[in-house]
Amino acid sequence: MEAILRCPSVGEIPQLRHIWRAVFGGGDVGFFFDFYYESAQCIVATVDDEPVAAGYLLPAGNLVCGVNTIPCAMVYGVATLPEARSRGFGSAVVSRLISSGFESGFPTIVLCPSEDSLFEYYSARTAFRDWFYISEKTYNRGALPDNDSELIELTPQDYCIVRERILAGIPHIEQDLRAITYQSKLCSECGGGLFRIETVSGPCCAVVEKYPDGSIYIKELLSQNQANSHFSSPTSNDQSPFEIAALSAIARTFEADNYNVRVPSSSNKTAKRFGMISTKDESPSNFNENQILPWYGLAFD
Repeated sequence: MEAILRCPSVGEIPQLRHIWRAVFGGGDVGFFFDFYYESAQCIVATVDDEPVAAGYLLPAGNLVCGVNTIPCAMVYGVATLPEARSRGFGSAVVSRLISSGFESGFPTIVLCPSEDSLFEYYSARTAFRDWFYISEKTYNRGALPDNDSELIELTPQDYCIVRERILAGIPHIEQDLRAITYQSKLCSECGGGLFRIETVSGPCCAVVEKYPDGSIYIKELLSQNQANSHFSSPTSNDQSPFEIAALSAIARTFEADNYNVRVPSSSNKTAKRFGMISTKDESPSNFNENQILPWYGLAFD
């Protein structure tokens, strides 16, 4: 049976929560529907008038690319009930979200697939293509020397300011205050936060989450030193001095055996795919291994 695509009614929010939990677990479902959810920004696929798949289009801020500042929205939380999968409902929801975003005045739509296999899935069925890359690294606590780096917790407003100063001149998603505030709520719930780190190499900013198993995940770690060197972290195994200094400060507050960190990468030959992009008109400039790769940052993953 073909699904009908539409915005949900107020009475269908419990079913949306059920779809979310069935796919993502409990997680941030309460925060999301209390803080971010708007029915006009949601598309559901219904069978017999019952939602079986859903996705959300969130205003994300701007894509800053050279002298261009382009409003963008983020496709988020696309989920299909297990019993309704393999029928094209998820890709249909994503395609409708893209068209709705363009109609609403967003010339750029971005998406961060939750699994690597979904990059091929979305590129084959929708207008999205690969564009954002990252490097992921793991640091052992024993490899982090003590130093004088200072960890300073920031409000969402202050984090926005520090983040934009560091990313000046780098193609990136400029997260709006609502997005950063939502991320701050997620961090606070798990005992993490948004931070500025003063190191001998200059200021850094970091988003820190603490998982239930005690592990620490730094969802983005940025520094002016890193930006000035064009995000020159050529492989995921390199350990830069600024990262060690910043993580040493984090380790004094957040004790763990290992610290997983997400940083920008300079080469799409060695980096991990992170996000995709769909544009209404002209596409942003392409990037190759000799140029700066764009930085997405926070995807609430």
